[in-house]
Amino acid sequence: MEKPGSHLVETYVSGTCDQPHQGPIGSEDDGMEGNSPVTDHRERKRPLAGADARDVGEEAQNMLEHFGEALMAKRRKLESIPDTCVENTNQKSGHVLKTQGQWQQLIQEYLQQCLILAQQLQMDLKETEEEEAKLENIFQHQQKFIKQARSLLNYVQQIIEKLYQQSQKDQQEKGHQSKTVFLP
Repeated sequence: MEKPGSHLVETYVSGTCDQPHQGPIGSEDDGMEGNSPVTDHRERKRPLAGADARDVGEEAQNMLEHFGEALMAKRRKLESIPDTCVENTNQKSGHVLKTQGQWQQLIQEYLQQCLILAQQLQMDLKETEEEEAKLENIFQHQQKFIKQARSLLNYVQQIIEKLYQQSQKDQQEKGHQSKTVFLP
C-alpha cells in the first residue's frame, strides 16, 4: 500500500525526477519565478501566482525537511539496531563464557580433588601393604617362636618322661632290694 506523497518523496530521494533538479524545491534556481505552469484537473497549464508558488515551494521544502528528519531518525534507529544486537550478543556470549568459565573452574577443582583423593588412596594402599608386610613378618616370627617352644616343650617332656621312667625303675629296683633285704 502506497502512502500519499510517497511518489514525490521517492523521486526526490532517488533523483529520478523527469526534470533536472539543481537545488531544493522552491528555490530561485529551479526556474519557478512565480509563473511556472501547474497542471489542473483538466490537464491544462496555467501560471501560478508568485506567492502561491513560494507557498507550495515552502510547503514542499517543509515536507522534505520533515521527511529528511524522519529518515534520519529511522536511519539512526536502524544504525542503533545492529549496535544493540551486538551489545546483546556480547552480553549473552559474555554470560555464556562466564558460565563456561565457572563450569571449567568447578571441573578443574573436582579433578584436583579427585587427583588428591587418588594420591591419598595410593599412599594409604602403600601404608597398608607395608603394615601387612610387617604383620606377616611378626606372624612368621611368632610361628618360629611357637615351633621352637613346642620343640623345647617336647624335649622337656621327653626328659621328664625319661626321668619318670628312670625313677619308676629305680623304685622298683629298690622295692625288690628292700624285699630281698627284708626277706629271710
